[in-house]
Amino acid sequence: MLNFGPFYGNHEISFWNDGIGIHLIRGGNGQGKTSIQRAILWALYGVIYDRKGEKIRLTSLLNHTAKKKDLYKYTVQISFIHEEENWVIVRSTKANRHNDHKYEEGMTIEVYRNGRIVPDPEHEIQRILPSSISRFYFFDGEMLRDYEELLEEDSRAMALLKDSIERVLGLPYFKTARRDLDSIKKKFEKERAKILRQLGGADLEELAESQQMLEENLEELERSIAEIENQKSKLDAEIAADKRKLADMKEVQDLANRRIAIEGEIEKREAKKETKTLERSALVEKLYKNVLAPIATNLIQQLEIKSKQALDRYNQKQQALGRAKILKEGISKSKCSCCGAILDPKKLAEFERDLDETKIKIEQLTQIPEPDLSFENSKDILEKMMGNITSPEDFEGLDKQIIDIEYEIQRLLSELEQVKSKLVDVDAEESKKLEIKIRSRENESGRLKGIIEEKEKEKLRLLENKNELDRKIASIPQEQLQKLNKKIEFIEKLRNVFEKSVSSFREEQKARVEDTATEIFRQIRSKEEFNRLEINNQYGLSIITNQNMVLNRSEWRSSGEEQLVALSLIGALNNCAQVEAPIFMDTPFGRLDVEHGERVLKYLPNMSKQLVLLVTDREFREGDEVHLSGNIKTDLTLMYKGEEEGSIILPTIAGEVV
Repeated sequence: MLNFGPFYGNHEISFWNDGIGIHLIRGGNGQGKTSIQRAILWALYGVIYDRKGEKIRLTSLLNHTAKKKDLYKYTVQISFIHEEENWVIVRSTKANRHNDHKYEEGMTIEVYRNGRIVPDPEHEIQRILPSSISRFYFFDGEMLRDYEELLEEDSRAMALLKDSIERVLGLPYFKTARRDLDSIKKKFEKERAKILRQLGGADLEELAESQQMLEENLEELERSIAEIENQKSKLDAEIAADKRKLADMKEVQDLANRRIAIEGEIEKREAKKETKTLERSALVEKLYKNVLAPIATNLIQQLEIKSKQALDRYNQKQQALGRAKILKEGISKSKCSCCGAILDPKKLAEFERDLDETKIKIEQLTQIPEPDLSFENSKDILEKMMGNITSPEDFEGLDKQIIDIEYEIQRLLSELEQVKSKLVDVDAEESKKLEIKIRSRENESGRLKGIIEEKEKEKLRLLENKNELDRKIASIPQEQLQKLNKKIEFIEKLRNVFEKSVSSFREEQKARVEDTATEIFRQIRSKEEFNRLEINNQYGLSIITNQNMVLNRSEWRSSGEEQLVALSLIGALNNCAQVEAPIFMDTPFGRLDVEHGERVLKYLPNMSKQLVLLVTDREFREGDEVHLSGNIKTDLTLMYKGEEEGSIILPTIAGEVV
């Protein structure tokens, strides 16, 4: 690529292993992924269309830096192997000023086969990959949405599937042949009218005038129908674009609800973290006990000894007091308190001596009337403290819990930031306005459809009148007229053969696409009860369960399943086209969750021999490479270096740019 889109100067991409396998091109939004796909399409066909089917201006394809430097030229060269021959396509355009018309005038195309220039390059390109089916080889996530709409009941997108099947399977060629036959027939009919006038006669003149008038009316009617169909086609494209935009808005509403849920989860985890932090603080406050534990153990032992000693002294004192009381009673009554014997003076003197000794002992055992419990109380306090000592395991457990909570909070905050970034400048009323706009356009599309149907009925009526007139003319016995009539009759029969062939071939190929889509769907579906896909008579799409039940979309609605169905259908159309070409998928996984994304990635190696994935880091997550079963042959990353330098292409190793 030279000066194409965000790529200033020359840039080259090579797909290794002869292109066989899967080739990753990573990059964020605005880095140039879509420009790579557009560059290839422009090189092939010289024109690129946006989502509404409008041509993208040639002036918008030139690199900004090249424009600033007045370098009004850009080129794309593609080298590839086709039918075991080496091909090179070089499309270039240059102008003396930045003007669409000048770029059109300055556009050149050269095609080389095995080093020799091909005389009719545009024809050769259409033979290799017809532009009418290129969309099934170069598509993006937005195209998937078009096919998701086929799952809606009474969807206006149903005509899309019919048109896709016709295009991808070559039906336009049948229609072209039919139109060519119509043109030949009209030529003969004009020649016949001319002969009728030459023959003269009022009846013949009247027949000639009637025939000419009918032909003019039919031609005018066909032009009118074609014009209205074109209006309707553009309107339907706008409706489809608005519906995609509305789907995005509904996703935004879901994001708004998700934001509220995330904020609630963050609040809960913050509260839990605060609780755990307080618990940890309480443990920190108890750390002094760990320091005092050895001293406390020694003190407890000392207090136990002192408490025992105090209790022993108290018991001795109590015994002494009891002894003193007995002796006092004996002395006062002059008889033994135990046996009641009368004491003699000698025995009484002995009791008095014992009493004096007991009093001395009591005095020695202190004057404390109660046992000293302070030792026991102090010991209990220290033992209780020893029971509340903080262990390292307690700290480690709380620290781990706090770290886990902080990780969850950071993960939620990151997700919240992503959600908030998508909700910037969102107008809550815009979706309602868009719904009204879609309904209005759908009503207009329905009105145009009604007009087309009425005009088709009018066309049928004119054709019946013309057939009646043709029968009258055919009955005129003139040799030259007879020959023309036979030619016209033969062409009409041949045209009818093509008409029936188109209808029959379409139905056969519809069944073929249906079978192929079902085979792909079974490989990537996430619900085993979904058995197959079915294309109905109106070219809508249905999911059939194992119990042969036709499911309404509301009964299984899932954006992931919708994309799987759409991808299955596109894969089937691609497969049935019988044209071997690489597939370029631009940001196809934007709305797939992890489970559905993994299923699609595991299927992709079977989709095409050569598949180029243009993905963002959000779509292709770290570790997703494993799902591609070692089929990745090229891994590149686009990096935007600023407005002056634009985007550059670098190899990627282990998910990082090198």
